[in-house]
Amino acid sequence: MRETGDVPARLRPATPADAADVARIWYAGWQDGHLGRVPGELVAVRTRDTFDARAAARVPDTVVAEVDGDVAGFVMTDADEVDQVYVDAARRGSGLAATLLGAAERRVLAQGHPRAWLAVVPGNERARAFYARQGWRDEGSFHHRAPVGDGYVQVPCHRYVKDVSPLIGPEELADRRPEVVVLDVRWRLGGPPGRPEFEAGHVPGAAYVDLDTELADPPGARGRHPLPGTDTFLAAMRRAGVRRGRPVVVYDDWGGRAAARCWWLLRHHGHDAVRVLDGGWTAWQDVVGEVETGPGRPRAAGDLDGSAGAMPVVDAVSATTVPVLVDARAPERFRGETEPVDPVAGRVPGAVNVPATDNLDGSGRFRSAAELREVYAGVGVTDDDEVAAYCGSGVVACHDLLALESIGLQGALYPGSWSEWVADDSRPVETG
Repeated sequence: MRETGDVPARLRPATPADAADVARIWYAGWQDGHLGRVPGELVAVRTRDTFDARAAARVPDTVVAEVDGDVAGFVMTDADEVDQVYVDAARRGSGLAATLLGAAERRVLAQGHPRAWLAVVPGNERARAFYARQGWRDEGSFHHRAPVGDGYVQVPCHRYVKDVSPLIGPEELADRRPEVVVLDVRWRLGGPPGRPEFEAGHVPGAAYVDLDTELADPPGARGRHPLPGTDTFLAAMRRAGVRRGRPVVVYDDWGGRAAARCWWLLRHHGHDAVRVLDGGWTAWQDVVGEVETGPGRPRAAGDLDGSAGAMPVVDAVSATTVPVLVDARAPERFRGETEPVDPVAGRVPGAVNVPATDNLDGSGRFRSAAELREVYAGVGVTDDDEVAAYCGSGVVACHDLLALESIGLQGALYPGSWSEWVADDSRPVETG
């Protein structure tokens, strides 16, 4: 079970045995959201028994959420459409709907669609506010064809869209820059410091974020880069102008390794509209070329709030029980042949190795989805088994998680990583 959201839910593909629970939740939720807002001819044919039939027919398209052994919600997708998201009335407001929506977004992405869409009926302000909080954008009104028997009923709706790929190219960023918050997270192990590089040149309008002080707590028993306290992280994001309803793009000049840490932390704190600039600062210079210098523009403070917990994590105990534990460090460190940073060389027993460099092509951009699927399948990562990642201190592991996310898979982070693991000399070490 992955620790995500406020409710410890187990997400899994639906089975025919789930159809009755899905139909019950679907019928109740549909009535709450649609009565008085859709044409009467649609209401007349959406009887309770039709939901039983539709739920049974849509089992292959459905993911359910189990809480305490009971089906508490579900989501359905159809190609690039997220067409049903419902939670049992007793679980509303628990964070479960956001967890299910995230699963739907990954499902759409895994099927090769970088953008997802869904329909919301006018007047359903609760649903519209929920999707906006999750980073979806209202593209305007349209008539949705609701299936009825052998035909359709035209239903006025709002079309919401979301770019479900966690990556963005420099061309798209150039087009959308006025509507996004851009964060520069240039940093790399051993230097040089990122602030002087930022002031020498950055994406126009970007704000600088320091990894050591704003994306990590001080080194200690939890490792070299422990996750930052929520207050520390949120204050840093507000200083940078991050707002709950505005998309964020993060970049660095280290193949996305530092940017991935910021991406993960924003997602962990509930900001779902965040992407990493594929190719980073180099790609921006090569493709767009527009550069701003100096300490950065004055900006209004952001309003990001919330709490941590939206992304799955493991600790030193649970990391050893995950079916696939991926080590993102260089192969020679994984094998224990050298250890330039931490006091002990080697790896967590049973781990497999996907160094962050394997996520990138020769130009420094992320490899294609097909290539990444082959890379991770080669170490045993599948759609069915849980996976977690670690590195030296919990930074570079986020790069592997970003690569997995780009192919529609979600992994857990071991934040303390190797530096925390070896702080306890009773923990076993594997080499070779």
